[in-house]
Amino acid sequence: MSWQSGAGLHEKIMFSKRVERWLESLDVIIPGKATIMEKGVEKVNVADIKTEPLLALVGYISVLLGGK
Repeated sequence: MSWQSGAGLHEKIMFSKRVERWLESLDVIIPGKATIMEKGVEKVNVADIKTEPLLALVGYISVLLGGK
Protein backbone atom coordinates (compact mmCIF):
# COMPACT_ATOMS: atom_id res chain seq x y z
CA MET A 1 0.00 0.00 0.00
CA SER A 2 1.40 3.38 -0.95
CA TRP A 3 0.80 4.98 2.45
CA GLN A 4 2.94 2.30 4.11
CA SER A 5 5.98 2.86 1.91
CA GLY A 6 6.05 6.56 2.68
CA ALA A 7 5.44 6.19 6.41
CA GLY A 8 8.94 4.97 7.27
CA LEU A 9 7.66 2.23 9.58
CA HIS A 10 9.68 -0.81 10.57
CA GLU A 11 8.66 -3.78 8.42
CA LYS A 12 7.78 -5.95 11.44
CA ILE A 13 5.21 -3.57 12.92
CA MET A 14 1.78 -5.22 13.06
CA PHE A 15 -0.66 -4.13 10.38
CA SER A 16 -3.09 -2.71 12.96
CA LYS A 17 -0.31 -0.53 14.39
CA ARG A 18 0.58 0.64 10.88
CA VAL A 19 -3.03 1.68 10.28
CA GLU A 20 -3.20 3.36 13.68
CA ARG A 21 -0.06 5.42 12.98
CA TRP A 22 -1.34 6.31 9.52
CA LEU A 23 -4.64 7.54 10.94
CA GLU A 24 -2.78 9.52 13.60
CA SER A 25 -0.70 11.15 10.86
CA LEU A 26 -3.98 12.30 9.28
CA ASP A 27 -5.15 13.70 12.65
CA VAL A 28 -8.02 11.20 12.77
CA ILE A 29 -9.31 10.70 16.30
CA ILE A 30 -9.02 7.02 17.13
CA PRO A 31 -11.31 5.74 19.89
CA GLY A 32 -9.75 3.47 22.47
CA LYS A 33 -9.87 -0.31 22.18
CA ALA A 34 -12.50 -0.56 24.92
CA THR A 35 -14.81 1.82 23.04
CA ILE A 36 -14.37 -0.08 19.79
CA MET A 37 -15.05 -3.42 21.49
CA GLU A 38 -18.10 -2.00 23.26
CA LYS A 39 -19.54 -0.84 19.92
CA GLY A 40 -18.91 -4.28 18.45
CA VAL A 41 -20.69 -5.97 21.35
CA GLU A 42 -23.64 -3.62 20.96
CA LYS A 43 -24.00 -4.48 17.28
CA VAL A 44 -23.58 -8.26 17.35
CA ASN A 45 -26.41 -10.72 17.81
CA VAL A 46 -25.12 -13.12 20.46
CA ALA A 47 -26.93 -16.03 18.79
CA ASP A 48 -24.77 -15.49 15.67
CA ILE A 49 -21.49 -16.06 17.52
CA LYS A 50 -19.98 -19.46 16.77
CA THR A 51 -18.32 -20.45 20.04
CA GLU A 52 -17.21 -23.95 19.05
CA PRO A 53 -13.93 -22.90 17.35
CA LEU A 54 -12.99 -20.71 20.31
CA LEU A 55 -13.84 -23.42 22.81
CA ALA A 56 -11.78 -25.94 20.81
CA LEU A 57 -8.82 -23.54 20.80
CA VAL A 58 -9.08 -22.91 24.54
CA GLY A 59 -9.27 -26.67 25.12
CA TYR A 60 -6.18 -27.27 22.99
CA ILE A 61 -4.25 -24.53 24.78
CA SER A 62 -5.27 -26.04 28.10
CA VAL A 63 -3.94 -29.46 27.02
CA LEU A 64 -0.67 -27.89 25.86
CA LEU A 65 -0.30 -26.17 29.24
CA GLY A 66 -0.74 -29.49 31.03
CA GLY A 67 -4.44 -29.22 31.84
CA LYS A 68 -7.12 -31.75 30.99
